[in-house]
Amino acid sequence: MKLIDLLKDSDWEEVKKNLLKYYSSENAEFVITERPRDEYEKVYNHLFTLDVEYYPMQIEIDNKTYDDDNELYPEVYGTNGTLCEDSTYLQRFDLSANTWSTWLGMDISTVTANTVDLNEIVALCLYEMTFNGMDEETIQNFWNCIEKESIELQNMTPEERKKHTYTIEDLRKEFELDEPKE
Repeated sequence: MKLIDLLKDSDWEEVKKNLLKYYSSENAEFVITERPRDEYEKVYNHLFTLDVEYYPMQIEIDNKTYDDDNELYPEVYGTNGTLCEDSTYLQRFDLSANTWSTWLGMDISTVTANTVDLNEIVALCLYEMTFNGMDEETIQNFWNCIEKESIELQNMTPEERKKHTYTIEDLRKEFELDEPKE
């Protein structure tokens, strides 16, 4: 089953309830205040007009906890059967750079399809699809900027790189963060 199939079977009002459940002001960490809520509905409706492109990736959704609050948060990622080098776990891929047409052409993992409500899957994917912008041009510009900065960083001398980057230790000191627990 592909994301487009779930989208066709979804109900906007139910999708909206799930967006509000996870990404409303009560859950302040996930609110993006500069995005009017009706923008999500526009994107949702726009998805029905796109041509679907098959993409060899499965969408997975897991709940993840963070040590600082022990709350469960949904995590949307892709898998393609590749194992991590040092384990038996599947490698996880960030999907936010994918075009919306390829999102629609991705399969939903069987575990996700069997354990997560279809409207919830659509809501969580919709949020991830728009994480870097509410239209594909904005998203593409974001990723072009990241790529450009990455190339610039790679082309710097070690001295320049040290001057323009921070170590994890520097950031921990700057923001008074604790060392991670192992």
